[in-house]
Amino acid sequence: MLPLKELLRQMSLAAEDLEFEEATLDSECDRILGQIRTIVGDLSDLRYGKLAASSTAGQVTREINRLVEVCEHAMNPET
Repeated sequence: MLPLKELLRQMSLAAEDLEFEEATLDSECDRILGQIRTIVGDLSDLRYGKLAASSTAGQVTREINRLVEVCEHAMNPET
């Protein structure tokens, strides 16, 4: 059994680790959300004809593939 001071020190270190992990996850979520917003904005530009019509199909395919990649990475960050 740990002495009370050691137990409190260990709990404090664990709390610090959790706070760091939370900040890291918040930052990662913000980055991913920014990527998704950019992709959605790009797709919106395509929908409303702000880009050249000749490359629309290819651009839509690229943007959707990019969105899928970002979402897959968000769901499986180890891959």
